[in-house]
Amino acid sequence: MLNAHQDRSWVDIHSAFAALDIPHEKITLSDREIRAVSVFGPNQRPKVFCNTQTKWGQSREVERFTLAHELAHLLLDRNRASELAVASGPWAPLFVEQRANAFAAAFLMPTWLLRDHLAQINGDIRDLETISSLAMRLHVSISSMIDRLHNLGELDVDDRFQLKARWRRNSGLGA
Repeated sequence: MLNAHQDRSWVDIHSAFAALDIPHEKITLSDREIRAVSVFGPNQRPKVFCNTQTKWGQSREVERFTLAHELAHLLLDRNRASELAVASGPWAPLFVEQRANAFAAAFLMPTWLLRDHLAQINGDIRDLETISSLAMRLHVSISSMIDRLHNLGELDVDDRFQLKARWRRNSGLGA
């Protein structure tokens, strides 16, 4: 599942979907809170639909995280019903969404790979440029990288808060 060049520099979620024979496509939903919908069951082939209207946008990084998040639902939520569609949105069960987010982060930013890149960069982990460089190397968003570093204990709560605020200001998202 590593990238096509096999240089072990980032995880290719599209290759994972291809290897697992899980189709995914874009769909337009009126609810901008929904990132994607996964459909699966014992009598149907799993499929993921990514919302083109989601408020998180359509960047490559957002799509990659969304697909990894939905892969978690396909792997972990199969027993929740006989036929199931899981829509990732704010009204979905919080523990289910948090677990899918944690899976996506760990899948796209495995600890060993993240630490390898961090050693190569040799920068200050509390510096937004260092985090941006890590995010680019792993093809994830800066926001996801900040959260992952916090969850791995590399950043404390204050660092996370300050970096997120600085990132929002720099990206024009507001504080």
